[in-house]
Amino acid sequence: MEPDPQSFRFSLRRLLTIVVAIAVGVALYQAAFGPPSMSRLFGGAENLAIVRESTRVEAYRLVPPPGSRPNEDDLSPFDFNVVAGPVVVPAEMANDLATTLLSPNTYDWDAAKACGYPVYGVKLSFFRGNDRVDVFFCFQCADLAVTRDGEKFGIGDFSPQERPFVAAVKQLFSDDAGIQAIRP
Repeated sequence: MEPDPQSFRFSLRRLLTIVVAIAVGVALYQAAFGPPSMSRLFGGAENLAIVRESTRVEAYRLVPPPGSRPNEDDLSPFDFNVVAGPVVVPAEMANDLATTLLSPNTYDWDAAKACGYPVYGVKLSFFRGNDRVDVFFCFQCADLAVTRDGEKFGIGDFSPQERPFVAAVKQLFSDDAGIQAIRP
């Protein structure tokens, strides 16, 4: 028995409609919330908006806790000690940093590294009203961690766009020998 050509055309039309609807839905979702990896890294649309719409950005210099072994101990970003800051980030620099952070092109989404655990040396805090998102930077392996209210959301490899972050922290912590020694 041969298939009915009318039925086949109807099925093909239905399949095409479903595929187009899914593609439109994905495009609308990504336009509203960014690619799924960005949303996951930042912990959702609310945190992306806080960084994008921040009214104040502060920088802090961090060091590992006493007695820890950098790169060997799996430390939380919250374990690192603040030794300098807050340094208020100038508005233009803050906007540039937020734009770079929020670009999917900033990250290597498929990176696999063997440099050990991150050693966070700088934290940027993005404020919008009473809300704050913190981004912790390890310049040894070009990884960053995003947190809010004591919760860590994700870690990203920012090596494709490392230079703007290095330049910014060198300017913000111009008297810090450790920061000035970061490779450009």
